[in-house]
Amino acid sequence: MTRRNPQQPPAAPNAASLKSASAPRRQMPYLFAYDIGDDRRARQVLRCLQRWRVDGQLSVHETELLPFQARELAAELLDYLDQRADSLLVCRLSRRGNAGPIHALACSPRHPQLVGRKTAVHTTGSLPGGWYLLAYDITDPARLQRIQRHAAKVCVYLQRSVYLYHGAGAPLASLLAILREEIRPGSDDMRLYYFAGPGDLWFPSGPLPPLAGLDGKGTGSSLWQRLMAWLGSG
Repeated sequence: MTRRNPQQPPAAPNAASLKSASAPRRQMPYLFAYDIGDDRRARQVLRCLQRWRVDGQLSVHETELLPFQARELAAELLDYLDQRADSLLVCRLSRRGNAGPIHALACSPRHPQLVGRKTAVHTTGSLPGGWYLLAYDITDPARLQRIQRHAAKVCVYLQRSVYLYHGAGAPLASLLAILREEIRPGSDDMRLYYFAGPGDLWFPSGPLPPLAGLDGKGTGSSLWQRLMAWLGSG
């Protein structure tokens, strides 16, 4: 057994070891959205997400999670889904510095905060081009149909009331100007979520949208394997 000289001070830890020991892993904003036709399965998924949700809409849930928590939550949700009929998407949102990933056109009090802290929501202003998810809960059926028609002109349909936008800022700004005229603050909820690119948007259950960069060709692994690899790499 090697014994240290009592007069010799212990070796000082290097900067790398101090950083890894003192810096906890940072929680990140993840979005979980689902489209489930069966009421029983929808209730099971909702109960599961309510443990983690900090804000959101009826079937769009904002969370703040560590990567391993997001991975475990996605795996748990798949246990409740019929992967032939139900759609689930997971998106790792981008904070974009101090701007935040979530922009509100209207936030409804019908969707109160459940647990944790409320997710920071910023009003839409001058938005750059890029990747966005548009999600909404609209109370009036006629206005809902009009909003769907407007969104479908420049966005890709993902789920009921969830659309994907990718492109320059001008078409998005024009769409938002139209949608602001349709929504009713206080009763409707409409939010725009920013994410860095297609590598942060995953579909563990349900069809893939017809968009380049999201088909996963040439990866040599299943969609679920790629989801797990992505969640584990954060």
